[in-house]
Amino acid sequence: MTQPSESESVSERLERAGVTLERFAELYHIPVLGILFAFMLWVRVRPWDGFVQSDGTVLFRGNDPWYHYRMVEYTVRNFPATMPFDPWTTFPVGTSVGQFGTLFDQLMAAAALITGLGSPTVQQIQMVMLFTPAVLGALTIIPVYLLGVQLSSRLGGLTAALVLALSPGQFLSRSLAGFTDHHVAETFFMAVGVLAVLVAVQTAQREKPIWEQFVGREFGALRPTLVSSGLAGVAVALYIWVWPPGVLLLGILGVFFSLLMLLQYLTGSPPEHVGIAAMVIGAVAAVLTAVRITTFALEATKLSLLQPLLAVGIVLTAGLIVGGARVWGESERDRWEFPAVLVAGGVVFVGSVAVMAPDILAFFINQLTRIVGLGSTATSLTVGEAQPPGNASEFLYNSYGLAFFLATGGILICALRVRRSPVSAPASLFLIVFGVFLLLATLTQQRFDYYLVLPVAMASGVAV
Repeated sequence: MTQPSESESVSERLERAGVTLERFAELYHIPVLGILFAFMLWVRVRPWDGFVQSDGTVLFRGNDPWYHYRMVEYTVRNFPATMPFDPWTTFPVGTSVGQFGTLFDQLMAAAALITGLGSPTVQQIQMVMLFTPAVLGALTIIPVYLLGVQLSSRLGGLTAALVLALSPGQFLSRSLAGFTDHHVAETFFMAVGVLAVLVAVQTAQREKPIWEQFVGREFGALRPTLVSSGLAGVAVALYIWVWPPGVLLLGILGVFFSLLMLLQYLTGSPPEHVGIAAMVIGAVAAVLTAVRITTFALEATKLSLLQPLLAVGIVLTAGLIVGGARVWGESERDRWEFPAVLVAGGVVFVGSVAVMAPDILAFFINQLTRIVGLGSTATSLTVGEAQPPGNASEFLYNSYGLAFFLATGGILICALRVRRSPVSAPASLFLIVFGVFLLLATLTQQRFDYYLVLPVAMASGVAV
């Protein structure tokens, strides 16, 4: 066989090797993510056969999965309708189902209908429910990877995914096959919602929408911001549809957008671009949560007036900061006076509510302290998952090991980024706010550790 010349052979081989390495550098994250996904799924489905009896009946771990099972059975027969009132709970008078019969149950019912070709058997429904937490737990690796990429790079995204895959805390225990409760769905949809919000903010920063474009009907120029922000509002609403008490995310977004816009204003950048994104996100979330209201009162455990009210609060706050920044900037007064006026106005508003509607103020204070107040009520102390961790440092180390210290370093890096340029580091600011709120929530009620895994993984990616 004729051999090519040595020079041609070497150059061709180098060219092929270069192309191969370049291709590998572009796509290496896909097989790595696939391996991590398979590992997470394998870990979570291993105990599945222990929940199936010899006659094929499926059992579940804990009490709440049986409420979900009743809801899924009803929804399969009446899809997509759920059962807002259950006569068998507190029998014989019945009660409102509250946190059951949500999007989580509708998704399981849809999967059962697909599996059973429109008419699933009882065992098919039970088997779908058995594996749902494991599948959702493994799927969470996708938004977590993308969040890591948003904050740093593909290596950071893979690091975040690896930390998620190896974390042995509450997220793992609540995403095992058989633990068919809404917790794992909360984590998945919160991750998707947060990712969508950061993409919307990034788009607004790039496209720089302004109010005059609305007046001039320049919707072509506004389209990228409106679409990305609208989708972010949908993602936030879906999370609340899964778990109505998820208004905590609305509070986190409210604090984040307020801080980001004020920092931008103080550093000489217009807060209007991000403000428009915030108003769209809040408006869409308000509409989508309002259409599923089950009680016209302020209640945290049900879809009530609380969820759309807080979403509208984001719209009003963003609009106030954007409009106020314009007026204050035109007056050529000291920029630092504007945040001071806002704080003073907020104090006056809270004081007015305390005088005119003390019950409403007491409700909000109670909800805030119950979730992030580092205290416990007599009722919460009777619920194992709602108790604070006995030894916080030991609890966090058992959940994350050295990754928690790595994540702390990532938070410090984010703080340095924000200090250097708050305009170019909105994702870093969000991670700081997100991490602080979820750490406080976990130290208040240990169950929220299944949320804390998200900022720990994201911050670990930043550090690496």
